[in-house]
Amino acid sequence: MKLILIFVFIVLFICIWLPNTITSRKLLREQLKWVEIKQYGKKFDMAIHEKDGVSDWIQDRKKVYCEDNILNQILQSSDSNSVFLDIGSNIGSCALLAAALGFKSYAFEPNPINFKLLEASIKKNQFESLITLIKCGASNVNEEFDLFYLPDNKGHGMINSFEPRLASQYIKTKGCVKTVDSVVPESVNVNVIKIDTEGHEEKVIKGMSNLLLNKNRRPYYINYEVNPEALSAQKSSSKRIRALIQKMKYNLNPSRKTGLRNEEAVISR
Repeated sequence: MKLILIFVFIVLFICIWLPNTITSRKLLREQLKWVEIKQYGKKFDMAIHEKDGVSDWIQDRKKVYCEDNILNQILQSSDSNSVFLDIGSNIGSCALLAAALGFKSYAFEPNPINFKLLEASIKKNQFESLITLIKCGASNVNEEFDLFYLPDNKGHGMINSFEPRLASQYIKTKGCVKTVDSVVPESVNVNVIKIDTEGHEEKVIKGMSNLLLNKNRRPYYINYEVNPEALSAQKSSSKRIRALIQKMKYNLNPSRKTGLRNEEAVISR
């Protein structure tokens, strides 16, 4: 009797469960939406969301969603071993283009959906040696947290907080944060930093104080987002960030035009 039951189980496994599993994995691969990026004379494939504001922008223009000033600073780097920090990488616009241009990056992304798309893009383009992917956000501590994001705007993730008027629309998931100082080795030469963390920017900067204050390895350029609502939810403000940046002997660079909600800082000369 036992032999018969074992035989039936094996038959069911081969005929039903195994094909379904293979089909599910195949569908998962096929469900990834790809767009070919053509920018700065380079071409690469990028996995994007089926429906998302940033992904729609990328698909329409066949360009990455990344500040021109950030890209220009990466391109101006004279050191081929310099590293770009993409903090709040989303689906990897800045990091992927930097890799296509031959520059190395550390990409921090806590959102599991965005992370999977970025990971798929890295593998498809064989960028593993150029992009170090961290499945965590950046902050001033190392810990786990609650991440809230909107289904139709997966890049809009809020750590441990959310907009009350949209509370019922948010999806909650678990994630982690780490300090940049605990992740990036002292031997790594960081030149350019992008921070887009939905209000968490002040804590991110505090978590990289060793990097920013080390005169032998200080990055020369920082670009950070200023979202008043998100900053307020984190008990922060653009004024507090500016004071912190200046305390670390960086100058704000008001002469350059950035995006509507972005500010720049450069090393004091």
